[in-house]
Amino acid sequence: MAPRAPPLAWYCAATWPVFAPPLTFGLRDRKTATANIPRENLSPIVSVPLGGRSVHHVLKTLKAHGVAASVRGENLRLSPHFYNDQSDVLTCVDAVYRALR
Repeated sequence: MAPRAPPLAWYCAATWPVFAPPLTFGLRDRKTATANIPRENLSPIVSVPLGGRSVHHVLKTLKAHGVAASVRGENLRLSPHFYNDQSDVLTCVDAVYRALR
């Protein structure tokens, strides 16, 4: 019998402390996101306002840095997964900063 995978809730609980604070606060500190979100409301899924920037340019810049993202309305949507690590998050923060400056 194959081992059972942990439930999805386990992955969410395991990834939250790794991604939410460095992603949200890293983007805020780089002035790419201005939301003042209380720590208890953080989520590993982050939306960053594009501020009228070219969607094509932003996604092309992120892709060049190895970052996959999507656009929802006027926002860039970042959603790290359980297989990402802290260095991936820092790469993402840097890439978003470069794409939006």
